Amino acid sequence: MAAKSGPLDVLHRVFIVFAFLMIGIIAAGYLYYEKQKANFVKNIKNDLVAITVLKVGQIASWRKERLAEGQVIMGSRIITRHIEEFLDSPRKTDIRKDLLDWMLSLKKNGDYSEIFLVDANGKTALSVDSTATDIESASKNMVMEAINSEKVVLTDIRRTDLSKTIYIALIVPVLLPNSRPAGALLLIIDPNRFLYPLIQTWPVPSGTAETLLIRREGNDVVFINELRHRKDTALSLRFPLSQSELPAAMAVLGKREFTEGIDYRGKPVFASVDGIPDSPWFIVAKIDKDEVYKPLRRNALGVSITIIILIISSGLGIALWWKKQNVLFYREQYEKEIAFNTELKEAHKEIEKTVSELRRSNEELKQFAYIASHDLQEPLRMIASYLQLIERRYKGKLDKDADEFIAFAVEGAGRLQNMIIGLLAYSRIETKGKPLEEVDSSEVLGYAISNLKIAIEESGALITADRLPVVKADAVQLVQVFQNLMENAIKFRRDDPPGIHVSAVLEGTDWVFSVRDNGIGIDQEYEDRIFNIFQRLHGKEYRGVGIGLSLCRRIIERHGGRIWFESETGKGTTFYFTIPIKEDRTA
Repeated sequence: MAAKSGPLDVLHRVFIVFAFLMIGIIAAGYLYYEKQKANFVKNIKNDLVAITVLKVGQIASWRKERLAEGQVIMGSRIITRHIEEFLDSPRKTDIRKDLLDWMLSLKKNGDYSEIFLVDANGKTALSVDSTATDIESASKNMVMEAINSEKVVLTDIRRTDLSKTIYIALIVPVLLPNSRPAGALLLIIDPNRFLYPLIQTWPVPSGTAETLLIRREGNDVVFINELRHRKDTALSLRFPLSQSELPAAMAVLGKREFTEGIDYRGKPVFASVDGIPDSPWFIVAKIDKDEVYKPLRRNALGVSITIIILIISSGLGIALWWKKQNVLFYREQYEKEIAFNTELKEAHKEIEKTVSELRRSNEELKQFAYIASHDLQEPLRMIASYLQLIERRYKGKLDKDADEFIAFAVEGAGRLQNMIIGLLAYSRIETKGKPLEEVDSSEVLGYAISNLKIAIEESGALITADRLPVVKADAVQLVQVFQNLMENAIKFRRDDPPGIHVSAVLEGTDWVFSVRDNGIGIDQEYEDRIFNIFQRLHGKEYRGVGIGLSLCRRIIERHGGRIWFESETGKGTTFYFTIPIKEDRTA
């Protein structure tokens, strides 16, 4: 005799399996989240390093171009001769005019804000701006150093003593044929015209990303360009190098790689740092961590909901398996009992009883999915109600992230409710379907159009139809097929108003119905997936849970037909389904 505790032992093992399965699902979700997080960091690292390399190359090229232009000017004998003639005879009008015209042309074509001609004593001999009389002492000292070195000099970014204007100077010594210095050209560059915009541009849309140009002054790091998140900071904002978490301090102290730190606003950032070759400048390309991780937090909520659904689904699956195992257990015990029975008649009666029990059990299993989804609605409705109550009561009272997380939870609960409602409808197709009888498919289409009246009016959809036949079908379910296909055509539309045409042709022993639209279309690679239950091809921009086409296929298969589609992306989709001829006639 079999021990009576057998089913309890099976149940115990089932609970152990479920516990391990639940732990495995949660662990898989956590590992997936960590992998996504690592991928986010890897992608932002690649982007920041690429942007840093790009900016370093652009700034280095700009400096080389300025110095090369200075070399060309210094090496031009024609320019040198004109300057020598003017310095020897500054009162000659024609010489002065020719030289001034050349300086004006150079200012315009070279994008300089001002040009001075300075003699060998550092005194201004000529300037493009007639109001400028002399250069300030700092600029004079730099000019004299360049004249003595007989080399073209591109200065650092500076600020004038009087007007506090930020500028860069290109100093070009003027050497006579005997290498005697006659003076120098002082070309003033406004960084706001090219250099600062070059630094501040970012190749992709971002709410927090920016590029910083910095230099070292003593034990401080100085920001020498205008910042995105703080105004009027060029050459005035500085931090001590002792702030080791500051990416700008890291760059000045020799770091040359991707890093993490705290920026000048106190915000956690990812950054890439490097130096500008042949200059005292360093560059930092950075972006806030909050911006990088924001999409990840959204994904985390989706992963959590997926884990919950998987756990519930696994529980339902294991419960079904256990029920089946329970039936098999009792069947096995019964078969062992009747082995000892010597009377064939009694054995036959017991076998019939067992078969009856098996049939009843199969019916119970068939209804289990329906009952489970039906009974889940009430607790889920309670969860959704309390989430909505929390949203109404505490919205705006917590921080922005909390409001966002609550909204995600409310949205997730709503989607789960819709999925369970869809699952309930899916399970009722066979059990709650009506007998097939002759129905006018034109009238059925009319009911479906009436159900979609609001959606049709809001979208401006135009629905046309050919003459449709009378077929043997479940009218309610056929309305559902037409309604789902037209609703999808309205939902997945382009900018133009939707156009939908319904027709039917007789092919052999089947009526082939078609529903054609002018929407966004479907890629043919999804042909095998689109009719699967809860299968969605689009993101949150389109509402739904992905069960409509599954219902259509289940209904059409119940009628003995099949369903498929033909589509071209961007040009529309045509769905076809067949209903076999069963003494039908055209309307």
